[in-house]
Amino acid sequence: MWKFIGVSGPIGAGKTTLCTILIERGYKYLSFGKLVGDIVKKERTIYSRRELQDRGEELIRDLGYPGIVNLLFEKNKVDKASNHVVDGIRHLVSPCASYHLVQFVSCS
Repeated sequence: MWKFIGVSGPIGAGKTTLCTILIERGYKYLSFGKLVGDIVKKERTIYSRRELQDRGEELIRDLGYPGIVNLLFEKNKVDKASNHVVDGIRHLVSPCASYHLVQFVSCS
């Protein structure tokens, strides 16, 4: 059975530590932060943490939650042959975002 785990929490809560444990158990790692970082790197070479956060908020606003989830899965070629853990979804903890993440996983 395919498993998909989204890890959410404030900075310093241990999200990445939990993801590391799951990776050691065979899960493939996905990161919303890396997705945003990759997009910003294409736009400019020097940027701050605040700029990354702002760009992440812009992407959520511009693409909507379904769009950002689709983009993450598309860029990482997610399939149901492997288990996945997603790190850095603290921006996606609203009921609306969680719904779209679950819908994507359920429907893909």
